[in-house]
Amino acid sequence: MAAANRLADLGMQPCVIEAGDYPKDRVCGEFLSPEILPTLSHWDIHPSRKIQTVKFFGPEGAQFEFKLDSPAGSMTHVDLEMKLLQRAKKKNVTILTNTRVLEVIPLSDQESSFEIQLSEDERIQVDQLLITVGSGLNQSKPKAVYYGKKAHYTAKEQTDTLQMHIFPGGYLGISPVTSSMINVAMLSTSPQMIPGSLLDQFPDSQLQSPCLECQLPQFGYRKFPNWKNVYFFGDAAMSIPPVTGDGVAMAISSGVMAAECSVKSDSSGFCRKSRKMFQKRILVGRILHHLLLNQYSAKVLFTLCSKFPGIAKFFYHRTRG
Repeated sequence: MAAANRLADLGMQPCVIEAGDYPKDRVCGEFLSPEILPTLSHWDIHPSRKIQTVKFFGPEGAQFEFKLDSPAGSMTHVDLEMKLLQRAKKKNVTILTNTRVLEVIPLSDQESSFEIQLSEDERIQVDQLLITVGSGLNQSKPKAVYYGKKAHYTAKEQTDTLQMHIFPGGYLGISPVTSSMINVAMLSTSPQMIPGSLLDQFPDSQLQSPCLECQLPQFGYRKFPNWKNVYFFGDAAMSIPPVTGDGVAMAISSGVMAAECSVKSDSSGFCRKSRKMFQKRILVGRILHHLLLNQYSAKVLFTLCSKFPGIAKFFYHRTRG
């Protein structure tokens, strides 16, 4: 949707092919990193809540917090997806839902690069192909390593603070997403339930949405072919540990970059620009992720961050644009 909106702004006529439908809720921390807010604002999309502070709770009661240099945002995934969809429709973007891609056939003529066979026995020809599905194109599904859960709860009293709770083998984030609702999202190394004790601070909370679950592969760059006029981005190309809070921002910004490069038919340039923009933050994010999953290194990290707040800000700034 981000790529489609940017292509429409550039005067193109993109076609979005979606196997499911919009909007669809997903396991997501629903945190909008500050660097992506100007893009969303330009599209007249504004977060429901602002996040000013991040507070970490760790082993044996350890905790620390730090204020963000500029406010981040938060909104439900469904709301964000719906607003992107509505804008794309206003821009006359062609959107095919409940439609699967059965085959992509490279063409030799100069006008079109690919012929795409769809599940509705329809074929279309395109000159640029942007791929964002998690398993890529003709790629095997990555092996699951982690488990994710997400649910919405009511909450009468809220602050502008994102809470991150670290527990053995995982971490959990609690973020306000509306004036009366919080999002609780968790990652763990085993398919366990959300630790109930972490929700005791919201005694009047009630479950507002089904608890969604997903399996996640190892974070980092995916293996994908370097094909001319094909742009792998989003989950098809890379993923960053959710503890960084930069996943949604990376998805949107990579979509915008793919759109801008595809207009110039610069698929090789897109690969270079993408790695330059995202590779270092993914590396730092993976280091932070593994430090927090280990109870001993997590304890050391909390001790250092409590004494030297600059360490926490270092990880925060190095895991975003």
